[in-house]
Amino acid sequence: MGLLTPDGLLEFYSAAGFKTHRSANGWWYEAGPRFLLAVPTHVQLTVERAEARAIFHATGALGIRYVTSRSDAGRVSWQMAVSGNGYSMEDFSGNTRSKIRRGLKSNEIRLITGAELARHGEQAFLDTVARQGRADRYGLERWHRLLAAADRTPGIEIWSAWHEGVLAAYLLIMVFADVCELYEARSRDDRLRHYPNNALIYTVTEDLLVRRGVREVTFGIEGLEELDTLDQFKLAMGFVRKPIRQHVIFRPALRSALAFKPVRDALGAIAARPGSASFWRRARSLVDFAGYGA
Repeated sequence: MGLLTPDGLLEFYSAAGFKTHRSANGWWYEAGPRFLLAVPTHVQLTVERAEARAIFHATGALGIRYVTSRSDAGRVSWQMAVSGNGYSMEDFSGNTRSKIRRGLKSNEIRLITGAELARHGEQAFLDTVARQGRADRYGLERWHRLLAAADRTPGIEIWSAWHEGVLAAYLLIMVFADVCELYEARSRDDRLRHYPNNALIYTVTEDLLVRRGVREVTFGIEGLEELDTLDQFKLAMGFVRKPIRQHVIFRPALRSALAFKPVRDALGAIAARPGSASFWRRARSLVDFAGYGA
């Protein structure tokens, strides 16, 4: 199955249809319209202004977001992570242990290819992005490209949970030399009562930490929108919020506009309105990560 490298990760994103860029010290992909995220997210970066300017010039991006190694940049954030070879359901609550056991009893857990997932997992993808309000982030065409790219990329694995012959859930993971990032978890609405996610996350995480000896498994950094139910699930499965710092650097013209407090206040007011669009809530979070004062 091989191991993934940062350069291999950029090739994967590019093949999946995302814009990518290699800068002097980082690897980037367009996680949102004209906004780059540094990957892998377990790698901490130091990005000086000159490098940021070069990125903006080369890509036309409005901003970049990354996990920083500097204590004076951005703001305190977190990454869901678990480490150590003692990962065991016996350390979880009785309720979580029950769900894992019921999930393991009801579902078959196995590795599959992207091609197999494309044939059987479309409903799991569609149901999950609808549940999370992310249906507008990317659609089925890019999903199929992502799965085809996964089959060509060493270090990308796809694990699945099957209930009575139906693909109930899947998990796409990125295995690096000593860290694994759980990248995409999706599941069908009509199979959730059989706990495929609990069985799948537990099986894969235990395999990585206990059997393969991976140092750490991560499950995403703090996002631009709150998904409290999803975060509570990860915490119940043994992950913790590991402290990190996230930083955002805006393109100079945009940075100059946001330097004015009334502009930031107006953005915050729009984002706080009931029913405001996801775009405004995400924009407000980006401003927060940029480290502007109140």
